[in-house]
Amino acid sequence: MTLPRRTPKCEPPDIEPGIEPVGILLAAGFSRRFGVQDKRHLPWNNCHCLAEASALPLIETLAHVVVVVRPEDEALAERLAHLGCEPLICPHAEQGMGASLAWGVRYLSDHRHGWVVGLADMPAIAAASVAAVRQALIDGCPAARPAHAGQPGHPVGFSVRARAALLALKGDMGARALFTQLGGRLLPTDDAGFLLDIDEPAALR
Repeated sequence: MTLPRRTPKCEPPDIEPGIEPVGILLAAGFSRRFGVQDKRHLPWNNCHCLAEASALPLIETLAHVVVVVRPEDEALAERLAHLGCEPLICPHAEQGMGASLAWGVRYLSDHRHGWVVGLADMPAIAAASVAAVRQALIDGCPAARPAHAGQPGHPVGFSVRARAALLALKGDMGARALFTQLGGRLLPTDDAGFLLDIDEPAALR
């Protein structure tokens, strides 16, 4: 499959903007801490790969999900497209997660109810956690994320109030400080799945 080189300004999504929050799955990382294997392609339970398992809760809960990938990720993009994600190539993914997130937000900048951001190496998140974040944004919360036993997790939702700050992200700069600045809400949940972050091979044992 040859991926279209979508750019945020010239090809906006073909859906009515602002109806509800949209999903952004960040899958453009290089897995440097994991070693020589590309963890995104490793099998996980009944799914073909970690990235697929990480995408499913977003797909099940949100009407539109974009997956941010690297230019060379045609196989991964095709697999996730079959699930229902829209692949979005980030030409400068090597700059880090912040740059990839800013690229996704720019492409989806017309959505007035904000963005629900997930990571492609977190395969155990429950759809209920995604739904809670989605509803918090619809209810007017500036930012929201699930929390279990006092520990915050993913996905993280940002309202339109965060647009300028998200677009300004660069390199590996994350949005943790922005969440605090916005007065983000922690949503208590029984879902401990979001505590599983596959950063190193030991996390798969």
